Amino acid sequence: MKVPYTTHSGLQIGSRYEPPRFNAMTAEDEHWQGVLLGVKRREINELAAVVIVVLTIIAAVVLTA
Repeated sequence: MKVPYTTHSGLQIGSRYEPPRFNAMTAEDEHWQGVLLGVKRREINELAAVVIVVLTIIAAVVLTA
């Protein structure tokens, strides 16, 4: 069906229809949306996990030496 559709009586259906716009967010837009929604950044959590593992290994090596 074509938009606008013209009926037999001449009535146009969908003449003012606009398809929804594609939402293209930049990295900065996604960052601020996450801040406003309270989403925690995964990179920080992963980095903290790596630091904890490294410090635990160093502590184990120092304490066993």
